[in-house]
Amino acid sequence: MDALPIPQEVFGTNATQLLSAWYFDEGVVTEFQRGWTKDPAEWGEILAYLAKDLAGHFRLHGLEPGTTLGQIREAFEAEIRRT
Repeated sequence: MDALPIPQEVFGTNATQLLSAWYFDEGVVTEFQRGWTKDPAEWGEILAYLAKDLAGHFRLHGLEPGTTLGQIREAFEAEIRRT
């Protein structure tokens, strides 16, 4: 699988990649910028931006953003309870 492209919006800025995630037979593996912030709530904001971007993607495939966000929230909360 090819690496994801760098978004055009960040060229020429001081942007930092914050998160990478890989899904494979064994589960999910992530890498993230550990020194980016000392405030865990900022990671919550990043996850919310990601969820909204995903809702926009699924809107193109006929799903309402509110439905998509609800499904993401349910799966997120279920996974948090498992750990």
